[in-house]
Amino acid sequence: MKRLLRMSPRLLSIVKKSLIIVLLFTWLVMPELLWHKISLIAYKIGVILHLIYETCAFVVEEALIHGAGMPKHYAQMTVFYLSLLIGLGIVYLLWRRLPHFLTCFKNRLELLAAELKFQLLKTWLCLTLWQKLKFILFHLMIVAGVFTLMFS
Repeated sequence: MKRLLRMSPRLLSIVKKSLIIVLLFTWLVMPELLWHKISLIAYKIGVILHLIYETCAFVVEEALIHGAGMPKHYAQMTVFYLSLLIGLGIVYLLWRRLPHFLTCFKNRLELLAAELKFQLLKTWLCLTLWQKLKFILFHLMIVAGVFTLMFS
């Protein structure tokens, strides 16, 4: 494990990029795996968060029972309402940060769209007239074929 942590940043970036390329390739080949992998990752994150919550709740409950001398029922209710209050506080803080998250997401999406538009424009300008004609005619044939299939 220590050897992995001592990897050079260049090698680490190559490993990360190759992992992302392999994942994207598998998702392109079998797109149904995308939802499976996302749900699997979300499930594992949920299980880890739940285990952390249960451990903290157990420690606080035992501290209240043995340290403060509370009855078990009152300690459980205290832990429940305390965790409910903390959860509501986290939801409130996330709700306040939501406009910032949405504007950041919107800005990144607009930047991505601008880069894509620039790349497409650059590619289009690099094509010869013959290549542009073939491209337009090919897509026109596809549209005509789809309409023919739809209305026959």
